[in-house]
Amino acid sequence: MSGSRFDSAETSGTSALLLQMLVRSEEFRSGVAKLGAKVHIHADREIQGVTLAIFNDQAQEAVSLLNKVFSRDHKLSETGLEAEKEVLHRRGLELQRDQLEQTFSSLYETSFEDHTMSLPLLGFRDNVSNLTLQDLEKHRDNTFLGSRMALVISGNVSNADATLQKAQDLMSAIPSEQTLSNNYLNSVSLEKPYLTSTIMAVRDDEMANLNVSVGYYTEGYGSENHFFYQLMQEIVGDYNANDNGSAHVNSSDRQYNGSHGLLGQCPGIDLMSIRYQPFSDAGLFTGYVHGNEIWAESMIYLVQSIITPITYDVNQAEVYRARARVFNNLLANSRVSVVNNLSIGRDLLYVGRRIGRNETARRISAISESEHVSKRAKLLFYDKDISMATYGPQHAIDGINYYDRHMRKSTLYSSMISTQLMAS
Repeated sequence: MSGSRFDSAETSGTSALLLQMLVRSEEFRSGVAKLGAKVHIHADREIQGVTLAIFNDQAQEAVSLLNKVFSRDHKLSETGLEAEKEVLHRRGLELQRDQLEQTFSSLYETSFEDHTMSLPLLGFRDNVSNLTLQDLEKHRDNTFLGSRMALVISGNVSNADATLQKAQDLMSAIPSEQTLSNNYLNSVSLEKPYLTSTIMAVRDDEMANLNVSVGYYTEGYGSENHFFYQLMQEIVGDYNANDNGSAHVNSSDRQYNGSHGLLGQCPGIDLMSIRYQPFSDAGLFTGYVHGNEIWAESMIYLVQSIITPITYDVNQAEVYRARARVFNNLLANSRVSVVNNLSIGRDLLYVGRRIGRNETARRISAISESEHVSKRAKLLFYDKDISMATYGPQHAIDGINYYDRHMRKSTLYSSMISTQLMAS
């Protein structure tokens, strides 16, 4: 697993193309076939990761394979580059059909304008054909560094001491630093990204439903509010009309989240997804809503209308249920190698140590009082600038300027909160 900011806009797509070339290389595929391993690929705006699921006695072979393929000594082929360019181009076209990911891509683009954090995960399709082997090699030389890599081995490893020694020997041969003068990354990628409170509307009248995403700016991974955002994500919760709506065996107001009772009365709203997405020095707390266009004017306020009342009051039972879900997720994820390894890798790359289950549970428990939750939510979500992206048919909202007054007001709750804030 390696971590680095996105490459510059001029060579956007280098990170995705390089990872694709490495995992599809003949050497890697033959090594995976020999081990009989299952492969999982992870890529986001800062981290690229490869997880191999293997037998306990194959750890040393897996470490050697990953080191061999992801080291600077691995030769990149010109022939392979041209073939993978076409694959990456097709992946970009397919991604457009994923309404959720396409909407989130637009949200990041408008949230972090003029910064490489705004670039799409797979880069700009128009730039793919211009990438050269030298671009990939320079990008690898400047990002595949020991200080930006984490090797995670979990499970009942056979010969653990020998495996650890082998991993240390291989990792120690990787350069750990680069000189700033040799930095191939665009200088803007080294700057801290800040939220630009804007709205992006991508209109497609042929789509059946409208997609809306909203983003609140957060601090980086491991900040003092890192655990609160995790709890807040569960308090708000996700919604699926098939599981939590009026068609479910129970009434929608008998579900576990207060948001389910509200959304269950809205037959045109199909999905709501809440994501806390932190990176090295910034992040977004995002909400995604998918529903019929007739609900357009309500959908652009929906996430705020659910989050903002929490800044005033939240039922203690909802906080306890959210805490229980965090605990259940900690237990469940510890038994899933991919999720567990990614979690450990992020901890190591972002904060330099493993944040264990017990520590997370204790920290979540320390903030699981309704009064504390409301006070903390008020600081982080009340009267805040937000960004928004909409994707789909937008006849009902095209002609109205929501940003100037209405969007900012949607993060307010009532005059009662304003009075309290003035008094404090």
